[in-house]
Amino acid sequence: MNRYVDKWAYALEGSLAASGSVLPVPFGAMERLDGPVGSAYALTLAPDQNVLNTAPIEIVLATVTAPGAFAITRGAYGTTARDWDAGAVIYAVLLAEQLNSFEARFADMEARLQALEGGGVGENTLTSESGEALTDPNNEPLTTGA
Repeated sequence: MNRYVDKWAYALEGSLAASGSVLPVPFGAMERLDGPVGSAYALTLAPDQNVLNTAPIEIVLATVTAPGAFAITRGAYGTTARDWDAGAVIYAVLLAEQLNSFEARFADMEARLQALEGGGVGENTLTSESGEALTDPNNEPLTTGA
């Protein structure tokens, strides 16, 4: 489950090798990512704070494994794990891929809602084995009475 955090941005306090699995961030930074076990935060590594810089970035997933403990996945979302110098920045932002996923999930839910509103079977409606609504002689749906 993706989680998000406001105003999470830090400079790396030490270098981070491409094979590194511990983020060299200030004390207390990771504790701000306090979601339940299984929560994943997408964090962006960049050489500096200049948003116009076209240098490669890296997306890191920090997944909560226990309160205060994280598994780090390097090179997420099609990026490449690389070496980072002390002073590089790491920050949490909403990614385009995450927004696209939200949009697709919302479109799916909207389509299902329209199907229900357009004559789909209601929650307490009795159905045949094929899933069709059972109706009375007035063509009103039969329900469980709930």
